[in-house]
Amino acid sequence: MDFGLQPPAGFELGHTQEYYKAKLPRFHVTDEPWGKTFTGGIVESFGQSGTVSGGFDGDVVTALAIGISEDSTLCGVPLFQPLDRLANQLEHAGLEVAKIVAEDEEYTQMHIASPGFTFYVIADQGQPSALYWLKPTTEDA
Repeated sequence: MDFGLQPPAGFELGHTQEYYKAKLPRFHVTDEPWGKTFTGGIVESFGQSGTVSGGFDGDVVTALAIGISEDSTLCGVPLFQPLDRLANQLEHAGLEVAKIVAEDEEYTQMHIASPGFTFYVIADQGQPSALYWLKPTTEDA
């Protein structure tokens, strides 16, 4: 699938858990002291198979992660390539790579400027594995 800077149609942020529960085959909510999250299993709703998970602010979903496949693209740029090459190609395509944050040796986030969202590509061991959208809270906006 060719993803954009907005979540795919049908997986927009700002809905309650009932909205996502109807779309995901294995919807499961975890409510911990540090936050409320969900996993949804593998879906094929956006032209490919991918895992879907996310997080809540109160009862509204404000974070969404979708696993990518070897065929996934972002604004026409193939995602399944080393992060440095991906960053160059995204910038050449007109996207702004705001920063790359290496959490540790295995987990890296490549933040891409996106109006209205925090958006990044998640990489495991240098290989992109998921896309992540986060709607800013009212305090962040």
